[in-house]
Amino acid sequence: MAIRTIPLLLLTLTISYLSPKSSSLTPEEEKQTLLQIKNFSWGNPPSLQSWQDDNHNNNKSSTTTPHCKWTGIHCSSDGFITNISLPNQNIYGPFPDSLCNLTNLIHIDLYNNSISGQFPVSLYKCSKLQYLELAQNLLVGVIPSDINSMSPSLTYLSLSANNFTGDIPPNIGLLPSIQTLLLDYNLFNGSFPAELGQLSTLETLFLAQNPFTPAAIPPEFGKLKNLTFLWMTNTNLIGEIPESFGDLSSLQKLDLSINSLTGPIPAGIWMLPNLQNLYLYANQLSGEINGTIGALKLVNIDIAINRLSGPIPQGFGKLKNLNGLAMYYNNFSGEIPASIGLLPLLTDIRLFRNNLSGVLPPELGSHSKLWNFEVSENRISGELPVGLCAGRALTSVVVAYNNITGRLPESLGDCPTLDNIQVYNNRLSGDVPSGIWSAVNLTTVMMNDNQLSGTLPEKLPWNIS
Repeated sequence: MAIRTIPLLLLTLTISYLSPKSSSLTPEEEKQTLLQIKNFSWGNPPSLQSWQDDNHNNNKSSTTTPHCKWTGIHCSSDGFITNISLPNQNIYGPFPDSLCNLTNLIHIDLYNNSISGQFPVSLYKCSKLQYLELAQNLLVGVIPSDINSMSPSLTYLSLSANNFTGDIPPNIGLLPSIQTLLLDYNLFNGSFPAELGQLSTLETLFLAQNPFTPAAIPPEFGKLKNLTFLWMTNTNLIGEIPESFGDLSSLQKLDLSINSLTGPIPAGIWMLPNLQNLYLYANQLSGEINGTIGALKLVNIDIAINRLSGPIPQGFGKLKNLNGLAMYYNNFSGEIPASIGLLPLLTDIRLFRNNLSGVLPPELGSHSKLWNFEVSENRISGELPVGLCAGRALTSVVVAYNNITGRLPESLGDCPTLDNIQVYNNRLSGDVPSGIWSAVNLTTVMMNDNQLSGTLPEKLPWNIS
């Protein structure tokens, strides 16, 4: 059988056609891509004035800046663009599809501009991308279901403060390297997926301020062993906080405030070794706080406006880093543990509208720079602590509607920072310390319905109400 021969030229052309062509641009072509984006996608904004083409510069006496030194542009040592950082540059227009023709891009930051349109799926071509910041723009529509087609190297994704709607797609749980995922302040009105719990590298998750369909927190979120910050304020949460949250051993800040969560606070949360800030206010949580407090790094506790009951745990007196304690609008009862008065960093105490009784910790204010003290509408008796202003920082004392007796502490008469004193509806007696009227910042004085005596100064400070 005869063997057919293929002409060499035809063979060469065939191989050339079938072989994949490199998609990498030369540095000059990358520069031209930027110029096209500036002029045609973004309308030549003044903030990108340094983006000029020396090959088309009519003023031969002037020099132009190399494109690797243009505003917001960073290049590798061999001249390829790796970073585009243009936050707050007053850029208007769509996300340019050609941007990911710059195949070496690892960092894109377009924070706080006016980038519009749908989620740019052209980003899938940025195969080396590690950092994407698109927060505070005008993006709309849904996050595409194949969001996992983003670069496998992506560690940071911020879409905060846009106008995205619909669901957060389950495939977002397939981003293999993501550490920071910020989706807060959008218009998501569907669901958030349990698959978020598969993001084993995730450290920061923001879902706050979205009108999701009411839903419980998936127990799978308890698998996020590297999570340090979970923010889900005002996201229409219902049901109970999962017991699995006690497994979030890296968690430093938990904010589930302004939702409709019910049931008790899981005991495991009070044992998280790295927890510093706990915000669960404005929910419908109930039950008592577990008496064992092992989260010794706590700095701020805000569990106000719930239906919690029982005593304030004695273990709170071990929280040497505690700065703020807000437990108001609940049904807590019993005495405030005396050990709370010994905490060295406690500056803000808000325990009003509970059912607390007994005497106030006598050391309150003597060991920290206390600036705000509010325990009104309880059943507290005994005298006010003498050292409330010992730290010379006290601005507000609100103890109205209790059964407090004795005299107003003389130290309040030597408290130049005092702004607001409300002690009405108690059983206080004796003279009002005269120095109170000399506090230069004093604006509010409410002392009615007591047995106080003394005389008012001839002239009250102009700003007192």
